Amino acid sequence: MKTIALLVCMAMLGTSDYAAPVQTDQDPKAKKVLDALSSKTKAYKTIHAEFAYTLKNEEDDFELTQDGVAYIKGQKFWVKLEGNTIFSDGKYLYTYSKDEGETYKNNLDNGEGSFNPADIFNMSYDKEFKYKYERETKVNGVAAHEIRLFPKQQKSYHTLVLYVDKAKSEIMKVISKGKEGSDFIYAIKTFTPNKEVSDSKFTYSATKYPGDILDLTDE
Repeated sequence: MKTIALLVCMAMLGTSDYAAPVQTDQDPKAKKVLDALSSKTKAYKTIHAEFAYTLKNEEDDFELTQDGVAYIKGQKFWVKLEGNTIFSDGKYLYTYSKDEGETYKNNLDNGEGSFNPADIFNMSYDKEFKYKYERETKVNGVAAHEIRLFPKQQKSYHTLVLYVDKAKSEIMKVISKGKEGSDFIYAIKTFTPNKEVSDSKFTYSATKYPGDILDLTDE
């Protein structure tokens, strides 16, 4: 999988397995915020979100920002980023490049320990992370909780920084901090729960995605 489709896909899912040693105990203040967030989010049947996605590496003086749209239904997701569509039916991961007329099919779990868009809203905080309440801050003038999450198992990131709307208990921004110094930033612009969306949104169709399909699955 090469070219811009690969770049976008790897940026969304992460690039290397890494786990930072963490001594942080579970923070009761963070747990209270995360429990409220989880309870509210899990009640949604679907989520529609518009977001700004930024890939940033200060050491290389590199920054790329794109606007995106996401639909999430359980572990299924569909993400559109400037000519590239990344979606999953829960089993396979597809990356479609409109400019190249190519679709790459892979096993969703081939990037073991990766971070996919559905994870933003479907995390099992107690099982998967150590967490720490960092501070109360503001995101675009709105009061927010800042919480740091540290994966218990190997992941493609060593830390997630989560910003939660203090009043609404909704995710406002997530920063995935990678081993090589790159930050993957998802800033939620609009958030609409329970929007009707068909399961066909998350499946591959040659009609919807014309061109060649490259099957990279291990089956």
